[in-house]
Amino acid sequence: MGHPAFYPGRLADQVILVTGGQKGIGRGVAERLALEGAHVIVTGRDERAGRETETYIRESLGASGSCDFVRADNASPDDIAKAVQGVLDLHGRIDGLVNNAATMRRETILTTTPEFLEQVLRINLVGAVEYCRLVLEPMLASGAGRIVTIGSTHAKSGLAELFPYSLSKGALLTLTHHIARNYGSRGIRANWVTVGWVKTPGEIDVWARNGNDEEWIETKAAEVVPLGRLQTPEEIGATVAFLFSPDADQITDTEIEVAGGLRV
Repeated sequence: MGHPAFYPGRLADQVILVTGGQKGIGRGVAERLALEGAHVIVTGRDERAGRETETYIRESLGASGSCDFVRADNASPDDIAKAVQGVLDLHGRIDGLVNNAATMRRETILTTTPEFLEQVLRINLVGAVEYCRLVLEPMLASGAGRIVTIGSTHAKSGLAELFPYSLSKGALLTLTHHIARNYGSRGIRANWVTVGWVKTPGEIDVWARNGNDEEWIETKAAEVVPLGRLQTPEEIGATVAFLFSPDADQITDTEIEVAGGLRV
C-alpha cells in the first residue's frame, strides 16, 4: 500500500530507537519516522533483515532522516544495554523509544509450561521493561522523552492459543500507563497503539503453514474486521509518527486503536 501522506521534517533530528524494527510492523514504523526526519536506530536478531532495512532507508526510501541497525536480542539484557549505550555514544541522547519487538509463539493456558511462558515474557515484557528502564534515565535528565508501545487487540483477553502473548501485552499496557502517570510531570509521555490484524510477511507465513494463502487472509479479514480489510505496517507507522510529533505534545497515557474496529 505504501506510506500514507507524510510530513518531511516534522520529526527532524529526533533520535528514536525502534525495537524489532528490521521487519514487519517495526519496519513500517522505522521507515515512517525516517521519512519525517528522525534518526532511527532499529534493533533485532536478524542481521540480514536489519542490514537490508538500514540500506533501504538510507539509500532507496528518499527519507530526510537516517537509519542504523544494531543487532540486539530482546531476551538479552546485555544486548539491550549495549544497544542503548551505542545510541547514546553515537547521538548523545535518546528522544524516543518504540517498544515493538515481540514473539507470538502459541500455546493455550492449558498447554503452556512455566519454561515456555518465561521465554515469551522475557522477550515481550522483560525486554521492553529493560529498554524503558535504560532510556528513562537520559530522558529524565533532559526533561523530555516519548515512549510508544505497540499493543494488540489481544491485550485485554486474547485468543485461547495466544495466551502467553496476550498476557505479555496486557502487562505492557500496564507498563505504559505506569510510566505516563508517574513520570509525566518530568516531561515523559507514554502512549499505546493497539494494532489488530496487520498484513506482514510473518503473518502471511503463519497462515500459509496452515494451508491458507494470501487471498484467504484478505477474504477472512473482510468478514471479521468491521472496516473490511487488514491494516498495514505503514498505517501503524503513521500513527506512531504522529505521537512523536509536536502535534501530540498534550497526548499521554492514551490508548489509540489502529485496528479497523476489530475486537478479540
